Amino acid sequence: MEAIGAGANVAAFVVIGLQLAKNVYKTLSTIKDGPAIVQRVANDVNQLHWILEQLRHSQAAVHDASLAGHIGLCVQELSSVADTVQKLQFSSNELTTGNMWKRFKSFLDEKSLDMISAQVTRHAASLSLRLNIISRLVYPQYRYAWTISIVSYKLKQ
Repeated sequence: MEAIGAGANVAAFVVIGLQLAKNVYKTLSTIKDGPAIVQRVANDVNQLHWILEQLRHSQAAVHDASLAGHIGLCVQELSSVADTVQKLQFSSNELTTGNMWKRFKSFLDEKSLDMISAQVTRHAASLSLRLNIISRLVYPQYRYAWTISIVSYKLKQ
């Protein structure tokens, strides 16, 4: 029964994380008039979204009870970012003119965005590593396919 509970927690946290990452990415990617850090954070969040998507489809991840806590921490930190980003309700005028950075920077400055980027990158890297390890342990015949998919994903960006 413990494994079912852990699997349910992993699945629930992954679904919540996917939704949060999608919302944060969508908002950040619309800011075209900001500094390069805005797009870097958007790309980092997109990469985290991709890894969460891989976890969602991994049968091996469901059976890793400690992964639920790890993803839970990731979701908690991503939720904090999403809360800040969701405070921005861009007007249609801002969307059409592309002048969103001025308003956005009143919520998050470049230093905060650097910290968010580092935080998201850490989560993406550690979750990717954990997924790689548990996948290799459970499905050793697929270990090369996983490495190739990560490399091809990074090349597309």
